[in-house]
Amino acid sequence: MKWYLLLFLFLIFFTIITMDQVLAQQELSDAKYHVLAIGWNGSTWLIGGMALPHRLAFMAMYDGRDFTPVAPPVSALWIENISWNGSVWIIKEMGNVEGSKHRIYAYDGEKFRIVGTREAEAEKEIYKECNEEYCLIWNKSAERLLKYYEDRYVDITQESGIQIPYEGVVLMRWNGDYWLIGTGGTEGGGVIKYDGGSFTALGMPTPTAPSEMVWNGKYWLIGTLANPRFSGSLVIYDGDELIDLTPQLLESINRKETPTQDENITQKQKELRQKEMPMSEENLTKEQRGLQEPEKPLCGPTAVIFIIIVPMLILIRFLNNFRLDI
Repeated sequence: MKWYLLLFLFLIFFTIITMDQVLAQQELSDAKYHVLAIGWNGSTWLIGGMALPHRLAFMAMYDGRDFTPVAPPVSALWIENISWNGSVWIIKEMGNVEGSKHRIYAYDGEKFRIVGTREAEAEKEIYKECNEEYCLIWNKSAERLLKYYEDRYVDITQESGIQIPYEGVVLMRWNGDYWLIGTGGTEGGGVIKYDGGSFTALGMPTPTAPSEMVWNGKYWLIGTLANPRFSGSLVIYDGDELIDLTPQLLESINRKETPTQDENITQKQKELRQKEMPMSEENLTKEQRGLQEPEKPLCGPTAVIFIIIVPMLILIRFLNNFRLDI
């Protein structure tokens, strides 16, 4: 074999190795994260989410300064709600089909155990939250945000700044002083502060729909979902200033691989989990989920080069030698 052919084959091999490294780095940089649920127990936060595109669950504790990774009970856990009942954390799975059963876990800081099931609920057309004076109502079908007193309705959609029809209201929370209104849609999302008279859009790190906004008496902890363009985020908001905790959260969950507690789940439950997972995103509202990330193809450019081009070169070389022998 002549030297230039050897050099050519070496260059192909070098290109394959290089492209593999580039694609691996690209996949890492393309990873996106849902922050799905947030709970507060009076001293510590518990955060649950999922990494895309592989749909790997993650959980972490936050004490106001540092994050500590927590091994979720199963590797593919869509969390709808995290709450504290006074002694243990209660984690509810996100439902996917109305009427189907979904597990409820208890977490004591060391182990997860299944304590019950619940039925998934239909998505509501009317979303209402109230304080002592009035209610805020989001009418999904009419795409209107209303302020309701006992004797009248006031349409505040236009002054709210919600980008109808590209956005809708996904969350509304009251802390005793002002509202936070979460918006989301295929074009993005965000959080709006409403003090009863004026609206102020918060400068969130990414234009993504909030999944939860929890007030602990001093500040809000806000989690958002990923969309096709941006990853989700986790931020603190004290009424004046936003602090982005997303880099700290991601550093903690990526610091080392955190194993899941799949040993606590029976084989039958694991099989059911695998069957349910492809549909589980359907419980997200239309405004929240937007367009989900497509799965990456199994066969990439390097595979094409290796499987097609290299055998063709070998075949050409063989036919060339065969012709010379004749």
